[in-house]
Amino acid sequence: MASIALARVEDIMITKIVTLKETDKMDHVARALESNDINAAPIVDDDGKCVGIITSHDIVEYESARAMVSKHFKTNSEYSLSIDCEAEMFRLPGRHYHEAGFHMSKTLQTAAIGDSLSRVARQMCQQHIHHVIVLDQNQKPVGMLSSLDLLGYVIDEPVCRTAVCPVESDSS
Repeated sequence: MASIALARVEDIMITKIVTLKETDKMDHVARALESNDINAAPIVDDDGKCVGIITSHDIVEYESARAMVSKHFKTNSEYSLSIDCEAEMFRLPGRHYHEAGFHMSKTLQTAAIGDSLSRVARQMCQQHIHHVIVLDQNQKPVGMLSSLDLLGYVIDEPVCRTAVCPVESDSS
């Protein structure tokens, strides 16, 4: 393992990423994150440029609000929920409550491929974020970097990318 001070984002970033659209329904977003065993994905516009990030935390907040509103209005109708909820909540222009664009974070912490890993790690700590999107010169996502990726690099342990990882016993 090289020193984190000398390492670059490209040394550990994940290049197999899933991108989603602002108009994707939240149930689609949840399925995409779950089926790919990931906790975050870049949101891209029609040109493929990154406009936001959506995380599993956003899905939890969405489902929690849906449950609360459904209980309050005693309905499971998505149509009623959408009308009632949007009428009572701050509404983003052109965004619908059941779409990713309503729930995504538009304030992005991004990195370039050649950025210093120590600078990105510091940025993540200072901003209390767990995911950074790696963008190319055209603002298109080419990779992701998570706090788990950083931790794995620091302890020289590969990050398990499956739902169930083998556990090694420590016999010392």
